[in-house]
Amino acid sequence: MKIIGIKIDRCYFKDNNKRTKQIQNNIIKMGGAKILSVLLSLLIMPLTIDYVSPQLYGIWLTLNSTVAWLQVFDIGINNGLRNELTKSLAVNDIKGAKSLVSTAYVSLIFIFLPLLFVLLLLTSFVDWGELLKVAINDDILLSIRIVIIYFCLRFILSTINIILLSDQRAAEASYRGVIEQLISFFTIFLLIKTTKGNLSFLAFALCIVPLVVLLFYNLFLFKTRYKQISPHWREANLKSAKHILSLGVKFFVIQIAGVVLFQTSNFIIIRNFGPDEVTNYNIAYKYFSVLIMSMTIFNTPLWSAMTNAFVLKDYLWISKTVNKFLLISTVFGLLGVIMLFISPFVYRIWIGELVDIPFSLSFSLFIYNLLSLYGGVYCGVLNGIGRLNIQFIASIFAPFIFVVSSFILINFFKLGAEALVYSLIIANFNAYILAPIEYYKFRKKCARSVF
Repeated sequence: MKIIGIKIDRCYFKDNNKRTKQIQNNIIKMGGAKILSVLLSLLIMPLTIDYVSPQLYGIWLTLNSTVAWLQVFDIGINNGLRNELTKSLAVNDIKGAKSLVSTAYVSLIFIFLPLLFVLLLLTSFVDWGELLKVAINDDILLSIRIVIIYFCLRFILSTINIILLSDQRAAEASYRGVIEQLISFFTIFLLIKTTKGNLSFLAFALCIVPLVVLLFYNLFLFKTRYKQISPHWREANLKSAKHILSLGVKFFVIQIAGVVLFQTSNFIIIRNFGPDEVTNYNIAYKYFSVLIMSMTIFNTPLWSAMTNAFVLKDYLWISKTVNKFLLISTVFGLLGVIMLFISPFVYRIWIGELVDIPFSLSFSLFIYNLLSLYGGVYCGVLNGIGRLNIQFIASIFAPFIFVVSSFILINFFKLGAEALVYSLIIANFNAYILAPIEYYKFRKKCARSVF
């Protein structure tokens, strides 16, 4: 195959480019991290369902989804930081990098600490029973407050992972996430052995414990490897904020659309079908998301590598790499077909007789993940090179399309939880239609500049 007049190898690992080797190194290391992450995720789910019951677990998932709306308040700061910091590190601008990191941390602290205190005060005034259509007790109310604390503080502390990604150390960020999961897993295991099912104890295991681990990462890395770019309030400035927000605002709108598309699903399901169906939906979603999680091993290093290549105008490398990633997506798509046909058997082995998941829900999630495999490659490239205009515009319409589609499919076509999945597919048209078109327009422009 020829891309911009250059013949490329089918074998991904034959490329001797330094950037490619860095991606390969991350992929190999992330492979182990993702396998552990998937295994822990698969073990934690039945463990938590058994600990608190399918109904309470459905409520827990809905609480997470509802409070996850808080992520819109970061106004795209971390995503903007990722691109700008990668650019600074690519040209070894340590002073600029320190300013960017400081500005990001200071901005997030000023946003999320006041937000945390305000939301904790407001929790007592919200009619959670009416909102979630479930009976509310003190245990659930305490869990809500723990989840709020988790999301607000995590947005500040998780910036260290953005720095690792910008430094093209995606594998290291993944392993740190695995450690968080592992400690949470053992905490839940101890809870099962020592306590009766309690939602607030589960919230502690899945929220507070990871925050402590994340705080340790921040303190350790800024005292060692990243000492030169460690944040300081005096280094924060408007110039760096402008650089971060120039892309951050677009990421912010895209992020809002993502919250509507992915975090309101549980809310809509619990109001229309009950908490048990939330559990069914999330079990099937987690099963098929193994495909995306596996592809993430490849896509995560891609974003910052694309930024680096774009800054250094290595357009040929960009084209070669995209084609190799599309080939990898095809392989995962074929694995998805196998996963679909064995899904009933896997559910029985994994969860047992606690739930009954219809094949129609599994099929819809397979289609959604199949399209996401390909769309993720194109979106990762466009995010890395900062071509966000089309995605930005599409994100404005996507939430409305999702809500309207869900209403029609539930009320007129009488579909169950799969209605939300088909609505996700319809609303996510940017990933598999517009993003590929935008990428090939970019590639055509690059061809003219190269030759």
